[in-house]
Amino acid sequence: MSEYATAATTFNDGKVLLAALFEMGYTEVEDHIGNPQPLVGYQGDYRTLDGVGHTTNPAKAMKADIIIRRKQVGSSSNDIGFTRNADGTYSAIISDFDSTRHNAGWLKSVKQEYSKQFVFANAKKAGYKLVVNKQVERNGKKVTQYKYAIA
Repeated sequence: MSEYATAATTFNDGKVLLAALFEMGYTEVEDHIGNPQPLVGYQGDYRTLDGVGHTTNPAKAMKADIIIRRKQVGSSSNDIGFTRNADGTYSAIISDFDSTRHNAGWLKSVKQEYSKQFVFANAKKAGYKLVVNKQVERNGKKVTQYKYAIA
């Protein structure tokens, strides 16, 4: 059994966090903001509120506002969630098993993408347009390169 642990973050905009996770390749992230849903363990059961035990009762399960379901995390993985705290920030909920890949380094990558998406979202609100140019070298010598500009 793999226990869940929480990690504090500075993320405070759920929609921006959803966009960041999508840009990182998690194409089926679930938005349950304001209506948290149970996290599912690798055996298909729920984790108890303390993150340690198992339960079949969703009312007694650990819940999250934003969920990356286990099928996107790995074949033997658990769901990863983000839950909104009283102060408006989100905490990541990650199992011990999944923390080998979804660890502090992964959260740093999420933070970098979140920061980029936050700037884009606020620029859009201010009336600016985002211009993205993708350049691909066909001879295989160059890596895909993105250039972002706010116009």
